[in-house]
Amino acid sequence: MTGVAGVRIDIRRSGWVAGFILAVHLAALAAVVVTIPDAPWILVTLPWLLWSGIDSWSRFAGNRRIRRLELTGEGDWLLYGDDGVIGPARLQAGSFVSSRLLVLHFISGRRRREVLILTAENAGPGQLRRLRIHLLHRERFGRQPPAGASNGSGG
Repeated sequence: MTGVAGVRIDIRRSGWVAGFILAVHLAALAAVVVTIPDAPWILVTLPWLLWSGIDSWSRFAGNRRIRRLELTGEGDWLLYGDDGVIGPARLQAGSFVSSRLLVLHFISGRRRREVLILTAENAGPGQLRRLRIHLLHRERFGRQPPAGASNGSGG
């Protein structure tokens, strides 16, 4: 096997992500109430805000979330949901990779656009590190890292 191909990440629920979603939507609700003094506009805006909160919660902390991410030996991405394989996916530009957080944007056949938020809390630090090395190396060099580049030896 070359590079980090073959990475499988089982994605657990994340208290950090759930708390962040809740905080952002509560802040948006407060902003709407404070900045829109007219009651009819609040009634028009609140259903959209409520829908956004419920949709975000179900995608990242609820039952509609992606349960597993796989990077196959050929470098293809597979997404799995509650009901099994969602299917192959393509990683999109605009994904964010840092030492503690990965935000990955995919396009899949079934749901079209998928966003995965991965932290050490919900994905495991070892697998997350391997995936981060793969993504950064691919971004920089346009190919997979050499074999042994992410085997845990060295910095």
